[in-house]
Amino acid sequence: MIKKINSKGFALVEIVVVTLLLGGAFIVFIEALSQTKMMQLKSEIRTIQTSLLNSKINQIRSTPFASISPVSNFVNFENNSGYSYRVIIKHTDQSFTTVYDNLTTDFKLITIEIRHGPGEEIVKILSDTFVVSNII
Repeated sequence: MIKKINSKGFALVEIVVVTLLLGGAFIVFIEALSQTKMMQLKSEIRTIQTSLLNSKINQIRSTPFASISPVSNFVNFENNSGYSYRVIIKHTDQSFTTVYDNLTTDFKLITIEIRHGPGEEIVKILSDTFVVSNII
């Protein structure tokens, strides 16, 4: 006579398969969490860059035309360590189609660039270009 053995619980193979599945799901979760943190960091940097850019634009617009001068190398912001700016100025004509490097006109084409850190490791340089005129 053969006796049936009633086994209760899980087999070793079932436990190994479940462990592998949970491990894979955990790895995917950790990677997604890492990506989320990186996106949050980039978003915060971009927000600060935008705020600094708008502030610098307003500062230049309130400066008299003759006093607006270029800043060729990146200069650090006093109150925002890690952020720096540069101002590129070229002269343009009234139709804003021709740019002059060595000729002074009544229109300045101003480009402001804001960067975080020494390069573009995390977020690219944010820039904006606008025109300021000497005509009243």
